[in-house]
Amino acid sequence: MTETSRQAASAAYVALQASVQGAAEDVGRTNADLFPGLLEYLVDNTLIIVGRTRRRIFGSFEATCWRHHGREVSEIFVNPAPDAGQASRDLAARVLCTVIHECAHLVNHIQGDSPPSRQGRYHAKRFAAVAFALGDAVERDPVVGHRTPCLRREAVLRYYDVLRDLELALSLTWHRESDVTKRVTVPPPVPTGVEPSKGPDARFVSATCGCAVGIRRRRIRVARGSWADGSIRCTLCGTDFVEESLTPACQEHSEPGPRHTCSAPLVVDER
Repeated sequence: MTETSRQAASAAYVALQASVQGAAEDVGRTNADLFPGLLEYLVDNTLIIVGRTRRRIFGSFEATCWRHHGREVSEIFVNPAPDAGQASRDLAARVLCTVIHECAHLVNHIQGDSPPSRQGRYHAKRFAAVAFALGDAVERDPVVGHRTPCLRREAVLRYYDVLRDLELALSLTWHRESDVTKRVTVPPPVPTGVEPSKGPDARFVSATCGCAVGIRRRRIRVARGSWADGSIRCTLCGTDFVEESLTPACQEHSEPGPRHTCSAPLVVDER
């Protein structure tokens, strides 16, 4: 990623964060008569975070989990990860539905209602009534009490400008790891002069000492990060184990001889 594209992605994130923040404040402003104090609490005492999670959640609310100069601050978290093939217009509606859902939790908190039970998963009737009034459709659910699957039809008209701003800001979205190229893990550096191992055993060092079992050299296997030349000595032949790539190749026997466990002490240089 070039410096220009990195700055563009950062600017897009700032715009997305501002758009979600603006959507929440618009919910508070539009419903100021129904829920006085919601807008002020959103502006002064709520931190709105846009990010991603590996768990499949659309958002969350946590009351008074932050402190700023001694003042308690609540958190609304929104995850804008799209479903496969989801259009930006539909994603904008889902993000706004999530914002309204979390604002309903905030209203319950402001009004002094008990937080959701069952580890925050159960949504009671008082939550459902607020969410419906703010603009979410509400359905009964046997597990979580009530859920908000989408916006009410009239809310789409009420928040038309908000949805348009969100749609423009959602040019930046996070896609689950299964949908994108897997992360590449950079292996640790190999000591100078040592040929790195090939294949799946690149994380390990195979080392041999001077004695042998039959016509095979005695071999141990050590994590590369823990390996150091001369640090392990065989108590049978008295020689150090040497990384196999640095020793002459030996012929492997088709039938393995008896195994021997070498009690090789680790010699640590404590400087």
